[in-house]
Amino acid sequence: EGRVTVVRPAPATLPGEGPILRELTIERHTILPEPFLAVLRDPHFIGPEGTVVIERGAIVAESTWPRERLPGNRIWRATRLKGGRRLTGVSFTIACSGGGDYYHWLMESMPRLMALESLSANDAHVNVNGPLRPWQRDGLVALGIDEAGVVALEADVLLPEFRYLPSLVGDPSPHPTALRWLRDRFLSGGGPSWPATLRFPARGKGPAIVNEAELRPFLDRHGFEVVILEDSSFLEQVRLFQGAEFVAGRHGAGLANLVFAAPSCRVLEVFQPTYVLASTYKIATCLGQSYGYLVEGRVQGTLAATDNQSDIVVDPERFAKLVTMMLPNAELEAGRMAS
Repeated sequence: EGRVTVVRPAPATLPGEGPILRELTIERHTILPEPFLAVLRDPHFIGPEGTVVIERGAIVAESTWPRERLPGNRIWRATRLKGGRRLTGVSFTIACSGGGDYYHWLMESMPRLMALESLSANDAHVNVNGPLRPWQRDGLVALGIDEAGVVALEADVLLPEFRYLPSLVGDPSPHPTALRWLRDRFLSGGGPSWPATLRFPARGKGPAIVNEAELRPFLDRHGFEVVILEDSSFLEQVRLFQGAEFVAGRHGAGLANLVFAAPSCRVLEVFQPTYVLASTYKIATCLGQSYGYLVEGRVQGTLAATDNQSDIVVDPERFAKLVTMMLPNAELEAGRMAS
């Protein structure tokens, strides 16, 4: 379908909060290249991130990090490659940088399988970063991919006989074609969604909103259901988001599931002040969902400058004010408060 231009609306936030965050502003107009499928012969396929090296030691940029971060790849710094494990037959890679993380798997690895559907190579090995986690296995099985044909790279160097390399369709921005493909594959004929409601994804492990109890009266009054995504299987998460009218929570990989929510869904994302990424904004607005954000400056413990690992405290009044602003209409708000 050629290059695609995505124009995003400005995100919602509280009045008086200052200019819209630069990390979000720079993503409001994006031009995405056309997806492609490359055929390679006798490449070196290097784990765990799936970097591809071809003749004369050239690295295939589409197999690794964004170009500006390529010098950080250990393969870039290697002086020579040692022999590897030969793999007969056809190989198709969906391995990518960060492919063991839920967000990168769902947004960057899985959509590359849409190119596999156009091939007649039903016996192709599907190369992934490492041993499959339960949610990865669930997704592949739902797509009809036999786990016996999945090859985990780990730290190996693979020498496939014949290899397909699909383009990256989720980095640096989710491609509309990829999002439609995920929705078509997992929302059609997969059983009913969970009852439509408002979701507040809490974090069962790792950093959290530590004063969640202070938010609960407002959440309960407006009909939000608090869910811990780590306790749900992949397909359960699909159904949870498919039935969501409003999703509010702190930035995290689980918000990638918004790809399965309806265009009418509202999204409120809470950031810690030193870690703001536009990933959720890009997914939500690409699907027509209304998106808003809060940046909370109160952090418990050491404030990490470059990661998302600090517990945060959310101001209940600011949170309630923005959710109320984003509710579809006054009638819905009144109904939640009366229930």
